[in-house]
Amino acid sequence: MSDYRYVTTQLYQSGSTPNPIIGEYQFTRVNFTQQLSSIGTFTGEILLSGLNPSTTNIEAGTTPGKVALYVFKGSTPVWGGIIWNREWDEENQLLKITAQEMVSYYQHRILNNMTGSAYYSTNADGSGTGVAGIVYNGVDPLAIIKDLLTACNAKSHGNIGVTWASSNPSSVSGGTTVSRTFFDFELKTAYQAWKDLAQGAAYLDFVIKPVISGGNITNQLVVGTPTLGTTYDPTSTSSLNFQFPGNVVSYTYTEDSSRVGNYLYGIGYGANQARIIDKHYDSSKITGSGTWPLLEDSVNYVDIVTPALLSTITTGKLAAVSYPPTTVQIVTNTYTDPLYGTYNIGDGVNLIIADDRFNGGVAGIYRIIGIDVQPGETSADRVTLTLNLPLATTLVAG
Repeated sequence: MSDYRYVTTQLYQSGSTPNPIIGEYQFTRVNFTQQLSSIGTFTGEILLSGLNPSTTNIEAGTTPGKVALYVFKGSTPVWGGIIWNREWDEENQLLKITAQEMVSYYQHRILNNMTGSAYYSTNADGSGTGVAGIVYNGVDPLAIIKDLLTACNAKSHGNIGVTWASSNPSSVSGGTTVSRTFFDFELKTAYQAWKDLAQGAAYLDFVIKPVISGGNITNQLVVGTPTLGTTYDPTSTSSLNFQFPGNVVSYTYTEDSSRVGNYLYGIGYGANQARIIDKHYDSSKITGSGTWPLLEDSVNYVDIVTPALLSTITTGKLAAVSYPPTTVQIVTNTYTDPLYGTYNIGDGVNLIIADDRFNGGVAGIYRIIGIDVQPGETSADRVTLTLNLPLATTLVAG
């Protein structure tokens, strides 16, 4: 018997206390994923044959776009998100549900007329012509993320009960500040603004995690600078070690060169000749004894108005794409250490592989950037971890 529970609440936080549970449902064929600074997904099915819809409250309890879904393992919430899709299969009497992690809500929140922001201005470009937006001049990236969350919550019906985690650091590593303007006319989403900051300006991680507070389900925006999770420590008995053959059942090792760029153009604010453009390249690939062909690409950040910040973000992006991005997915044993629940998104792990593909052996420190769980109905849970490699370091301004 599965020890997972699936409960729903209203999404919109209409009062000062967390929303009560609408219903608890028995899902089958469940799969849920967690993603670092991105959006994980839940899929599952409810067999309605023999159920009384009026007593199970199934209609109100699974309304797409209105209801939050939480997965509990025992008494601990391990996943929280929003039901976005509901499909009724009459032939098989199955209600199929698709949800996405809570951060997906902020894909539906547009940065326009955000008067709840402490930095909102009706003269964001300084022209005096009323070009409105949010202006951050020399502001800590964490303060920007928190301010955008506050502004989203301040709009009518915009509060879904996500709060700023008290455990968050007070500032990013090294006290870095950035200058950024989000113009109303861009119609950028809050989620994309957070992603831009995470990927370049400060190299930070963010997730929205469900927690139990005072017996109620709440959600917290948790930020790590530069990273969330624990750093792998070879001297600690609690550090995470995975090995194939061993406690890794199977793995895939993917290198995707279609996304490679070793000379990157960063495109910032402005038009035509006035547009800000930054250039960086990987010196280990295309200078001196480098043996790679020139591979050019560009990235657009039209809301960045300062050359220094554009340079920082372009460098960060280049670090991620100058070598074919490598993704390792490992399927772990659920009955040997480390057990599911003892590791989290962002944790560092030691991975060792020795087989016909890597007969010389592969060993390295990776980070968990994704967790995919298939709760076992008649067998053990299946847990797949997505891991990534460190970034390149030989980057030079163009």
